[in-house]
Parts: sequence; structure tokens; C-alpha cells
Amino acid sequence: MHGFQAGFSFLTDMCGDYNIIRVEEHWLYPFNIHKLQDSHNNFECLCWSDMIEKVHSGLTVGRPLAGLGILFKTA
Repeated sequence: MHGFQAGFSFLTDMCGDYNIIRVEEHWLYPFNIHKLQDSHNNFECLCWSDMIEKVHSGLTVGRPLAGLGILFKTA
């Protein structure tokens, strides 16, 4: 995705065409992971943030880190 904000419109387009979607590089912090979980009403999401250690260390400068999500259609 190269960031959730940059790839959100493409993600919503994909939700109309696919039943399972794998998302990489969403760059969401753990406290913002709900944005990916709430991105589409007909999809459930399992997602992880690789930013946990960076947040706990207090250093949130520099390039964001990866992140993985798997969305699957429920309805």
C-alpha cells in the first residue's frame, strides 16, 4: 500500500472485486489499526502493525514500518 492513506481508494475498489485481499505496507500504528479493520462493511480483517516496538520506545521519527492485513469477505 505504501501507506494506508495512499492506498485506501485502491483497497475499496479491490473489495468490490475480490473475496480475500492481502495488504502489505499499511504503515498504521497499533492504535490506528482499526482503520484497516473498518475499511469495508462486508469484510473482516486480521491485521498486524510492525510499529509496536517503535511506539513503545518513544521514537516515532523516520520512515514508517511495514504492517500486514488480510481482509476476507463475510457477506
